[in-house]
Amino acid sequence: MAKKKKKKKENEFKTSAQSSSVQPFLRGTKKPHIDYDRYLSGRSFLLFKSAVRSDKTLHIYKYGLWRFCYFLKMNTEEIVSKYTYSSNDDDGYDNANGNNINNNSNNNKRSPLQLQQKIEDYILLVRTRIENNELKAATTQTMIAPIRLFCEMNDIIINWKKINKLLPRVDKNAEDEAYTREQIKKMLEYSDLRTQIPILFMASSGMRLGGFCGLTDSCITPLYHEKTGKLLAGQVVVYKSTDDEMRIIEFHIMLNDGIFI
Repeated sequence: MAKKKKKKKENEFKTSAQSSSVQPFLRGTKKPHIDYDRYLSGRSFLLFKSAVRSDKTLHIYKYGLWRFCYFLKMNTEEIVSKYTYSSNDDDGYDNANGNNINNNSNNNKRSPLQLQQKIEDYILLVRTRIENNELKAATTQTMIAPIRLFCEMNDIIINWKKINKLLPRVDKNAEDEAYTREQIKKMLEYSDLRTQIPILFMASSGMRLGGFCGLTDSCITPLYHEKTGKLLAGQVVVYKSTDDEMRIIEFHIMLNDGIFI
């Protein structure tokens, strides 16, 4: 009985999505091929891309923007061309020639308000997927942030205050807790040296995985005892040579028993 209800709910969702020209990514269905070149192109995408400094963030933002373009079935250049007004579009006249252009190419243009409605529809679809336990509420921020950046870099004015009110509430009370020394010890017992290094780095410093992946030999400086010359700890530079560069002082090293201090 429960299976029939679930199947009926999925069919209703599919029907409503199809009626709004939406092709959602349902769990258990084959995901579409990610053809970035088909949807992300031209000057509009170049402006968007240039505004993202981190390669890791760019990878996430590209996918988020691609999903929205796939939802609209329009590439980035088509979105900008269709939903951006030029200075001549306000009064319907070509100021240079004095000709009325209302019956020409301007008929193919739509206001940014209509793009906002598309974004609202996209968020409503996302909310439906969250209610169906197909997405986490926290993922909505990473899905909307690329769209906002794209609009801002291409001078498309959207009422983001209204958009933000449509986003589902995210429970900020994290259920996870910091690993105890016993738990870390257990992880180290079942790990080789190559795996132990990132475990100890991130557990003692709190750095993200992206920060660890960007480390090189030049990012680490050993710190020795002034009198004995004994290796005590190290200084680690995370996100070196970027605006996000930070230095972790007194990064504790692994001792003989395999546990950091």
